[in-house]
Amino acid sequence: MRFAIPVVLILAAVSLQAGVFVPPSPQPIFPDDYTVSTCAPATCETFSPDDFRNAAFRFLGLNVDAAWFDKHQDELVELIGPYCRKRNTCLATPGNGHLFCDDLITPGIRSSCDAKYPKDKDPHGFEECSAWVETFALGMSQQSLPAWREAQACAKPAAVMHGDEPEVWMAPETIPADYTGYLTIFALDRNTHVPVFGHILWDGQIVWAPSNPTGETATYYPFKGPFKLTRVPNEQGHTDVIAPLLTIKYDYYPAMQYRLPVTIPKLSLELKTDANFKRAGKHTVRVVALDVDTAKLVELQVMLGEQAIGASNADIIIERTKGKKLPELWVTSLFDRYNDAVVAPAEK
Repeated sequence: MRFAIPVVLILAAVSLQAGVFVPPSPQPIFPDDYTVSTCAPATCETFSPDDFRNAAFRFLGLNVDAAWFDKHQDELVELIGPYCRKRNTCLATPGNGHLFCDDLITPGIRSSCDAKYPKDKDPHGFEECSAWVETFALGMSQQSLPAWREAQACAKPAAVMHGDEPEVWMAPETIPADYTGYLTIFALDRNTHVPVFGHILWDGQIVWAPSNPTGETATYYPFKGPFKLTRVPNEQGHTDVIAPLLTIKYDYYPAMQYRLPVTIPKLSLELKTDANFKRAGKHTVRVVALDVDTAKLVELQVMLGEQAIGASNADIIIERTKGKKLPELWVTSLFDRYNDAVVAPAEK
């Protein structure tokens, strides 16, 4: 096989995860024990065997080995069969769109060549198989709309609003507050074990999923950080930083709220004062603030009561008046990364 035009066109064949590193799911995203829909199409329509070579060249810019394609056509159809059957049940699941179902199983179709034709042992077979599955996936996506319409027409009359929310999880399972990589939220019907498409709405911010044809964040489509943390009041009269709250809406399941499992960083604080700090007069103090996990200095705003008096890890002058008690000394993060924290309580 040789490329007739730039290989980057291959990435246009399907959208999900194209050119994106996505952390692997901690559990199967489409388990093999799913319930097959009686409305599922019998096959995955794609380019006819006679048109495969022309389609590979015309749409993907690939010159393929036609003899290899002809010889291995049947075994390749069998190879991607399990993915095809999952996709067809997905098409027949009310609320799932045809592009979603195609995108859902395309990464599996792409990876099916790895074991059948190992690249290190059969490089020619691997290249031709890769070209075949890319061509198959493209033809499948081009012809999925009629199959989806027929499957939905069959399935929707019996569709009901489910009482239980789908099972939801995320990959990676937890992220740090400054995470800038990709993550994915998954949703699975608890009974049928079929993936469920859900629209993801953000509280107070906009996040895009570049691999979703519509650009919106949705289940199974990777989206990228960083994510804006929010503040909520705490019992000490200050505020804590919490992860963003998402709302996931489905067509046939109750809407649900999901808070991103973000690990909020913690502070280690130490107040350094001169020996005569309790006496009236001017005193030099320093609030040493470290990140517990990294042991690095943290830039915070130091507050005395309601007044900002300086920055952490720098000398601050506090003037004490005889007979007057100092209010609470505390710190806050101007970048909404750390919880407010009390350094010294108000004097009594």
